[in-house]
Amino acid sequence: MHALQSKLRVIYLPFLLIAVGCVAGYSLINWFVFTQAKLFVLDEDVINFWIPCGVPWIPILVWLRPRLKALRLTGGKGNLPFLFQFVAAWAITAPTIVSQNYLTTATGELTHLQRISLISHSPRTKYYAVRDVFPDKANTSTETTVAYAGKHNEYLNVSIFLTCPLTDPGSPATWTAGVWLGTVYKQQISSRITDDQRHAQIRAIIESFMTQYNQSDLRPFSYLERAHYGDGQRGFQAAIAKSTYHQPDIPMTVLVAHQEDFAERNGNKAPWILGSFAIGAVVWLIMVLVAPLDEVGMASVLSGRNISGNALDETFAIFLPRRGAIATPILLDLNILVFAAMVLAGLGFISFNSKDLVSLGGNYGPAVRDGQIWRLVTSMFLHGGLIHLTGC
Repeated sequence: MHALQSKLRVIYLPFLLIAVGCVAGYSLINWFVFTQAKLFVLDEDVINFWIPCGVPWIPILVWLRPRLKALRLTGGKGNLPFLFQFVAAWAITAPTIVSQNYLTTATGELTHLQRISLISHSPRTKYYAVRDVFPDKANTSTETTVAYAGKHNEYLNVSIFLTCPLTDPGSPATWTAGVWLGTVYKQQISSRITDDQRHAQIRAIIESFMTQYNQSDLRPFSYLERAHYGDGQRGFQAAIAKSTYHQPDIPMTVLVAHQEDFAERNGNKAPWILGSFAIGAVVWLIMVLVAPLDEVGMASVLSGRNISGNALDETFAIFLPRRGAIATPILLDLNILVFAAMVLAGLGFISFNSKDLVSLGGNYGPAVRDGQIWRLVTSMFLHGGLIHLTGC
């Protein structure tokens, strides 16, 4: 009984406090900073997925990891301490991600418009229900992007962004008030093929997407949503810039159509916030209860001998140059710095467009053969995206 109480008080209760703090705290920050005040503009995938994946690791490494010394996790096969940390992180990450996706769909007002031209005279909202609108499909413009994906760039993400002017029925197509309907198609292929095979597959994908688009009816939608900031919005903007109807002096508004009823947009996200939290909490509780207690480790934890400080030193030592390891930390920091600069420049996060990578100094064969040998150096600090960075 004493061992059970010690585990619950010293290990499991801190986990619960960390979990509740991460889910509620980050949701509150997201709602205020990104949704209400809009103090920063970030890619929605970063806000709703990647930050929630990273946030739990900070309190886990600082406060929870040292407490795992109270459990006998050494010996045997595998890295049991890391397994416990990994499960704890995902037990917190899952409900955090669900919460952010719920915030994304739950927040934002629905504005009813008689016709689309009234959008510029109405309050800026996230959703619109328009009674009279004409998607000018005949004047569709497109933008195709190809981005590497995977830890070793083993995949290519092919995306085609299509935009067409949204006008009032009967209005000239040249007048758009800067409102466009956006449609995107995506497909992933292997990059481990020859250049000819890759080009052939990309052409076939584009032709298939265009056939699908041309055969689709764009009008039957329940409501329209403003395009999320990120790769999608950049793709739509690039497509619009190619249109003869694009007016640079008029702000662009890209709307994405939804067929489902507006009241159903949240789905089952709300119940799954509590559901995913409960599942993770139960799984981690079982792991803690099954693991044997280490009396010496528990005494060390209870004594509080600066275990958090030691954990921080161990965690971030890899980033700090030190005697015997100077070059590696510096190279690692430079790679992270370049990646952060590209993200802040709005070039992406999960993956970067191959055109942007080439323009920034990526290793492009024809350019190197033309004398741009410096690309062999600059390319070492460029990465196709987050997954590629973590595998460097």
